[in-house]
Amino acid sequence: MSTYLFYAVMQLLMVNEGFESEAYQVRGVWHIGFGYNLEARTPNPPCPDYSCLLWSKEEAFEQLERDARHANDRLNIRYACYKTLPDKAKIVLIDMSINMGVSGLMKFTELLVSLCVKNYTTAGENILDSDYADDVPSRARRNVHILREGYEI
Repeated sequence: MSTYLFYAVMQLLMVNEGFESEAYQVRGVWHIGFGYNLEARTPNPPCPDYSCLLWSKEEAFEQLERDARHANDRLNIRYACYKTLPDKAKIVLIDMSINMGVSGLMKFTELLVSLCVKNYTTAGENILDSDYADDVPSRARRNVHILREGYEI
């Protein structure tokens, strides 16, 4: 991952995820830090309802960095066109992978095909016409804007 891509992804993820030092719930699922899913990654809580957990911003940033690098690595393996995509498309795909997992992203077949042929208008339409956009509309709109206009640090 290039330095530019890393910084752009981290900047976008911190905006999209927001930071919470204490455990919190989103749709009944416990998270902490920058949207780290505790139930998926720490299924046996150290205390009832994860209520004893407290992360510093530095700890949360380090976890987010590991997650972003892991998503990038997984996309390199699972999506043949990924290596040839411009940074703006990689930024969006990493962000979406952090939000729904790489497996969830792989279900966006029309989006992935559109990106392979560099049709960013259709790719954006695929994002906006999805349950993902219904669930996180601001995030989806930001990602479509990035696909169409690029991303500036």
